[in-house]
Amino acid sequence: MGQNNPSIIFYSFQALSGLLSSRMKMDSSFVKSFQIGDLRKSVYFFNNQDGSDLYTGSYTGFGVSSIFTGLSVEEMILIRAECLARKGDQQKAIDEINYLRKFRFSTEEYKDYKLEEIGDVLMVVLEERRKELYMR
Repeated sequence: MGQNNPSIIFYSFQALSGLLSSRMKMDSSFVKSFQIGDLRKSVYFFNNQDGSDLYTGSYTGFGVSSIFTGLSVEEMILIRAECLARKGDQQKAIDEINYLRKFRFSTEEYKDYKLEEIGDVLMVVLEERRKELYMR
């Protein structure tokens, strides 16, 4: 999608000339951390013939030849959720994360986080940030 992606607030990218695809191989524990139904796993990663996962997702629209360095709506939602969690407004922080996740999961697999089921809201926010903003 690149520059025409409606989620992009400010578009910029960094070219990755000379980056070998072997360096884009993912830590398998990170890839496994995506829940069933999380569409980011299939959009961001490609399963290689040797069984490893390669990072292929980028808002630039250029695949692995560049990484997005701009600002997106998703990043702003995550910033707001983190600020809310750090100031102690845990329910609003979870509401922000749930809003974002609704667009990241298949309809049949999506389930809201419930505050009473979460021990550390900030940790949940940071984990979502790690998944959503990978390679940014």
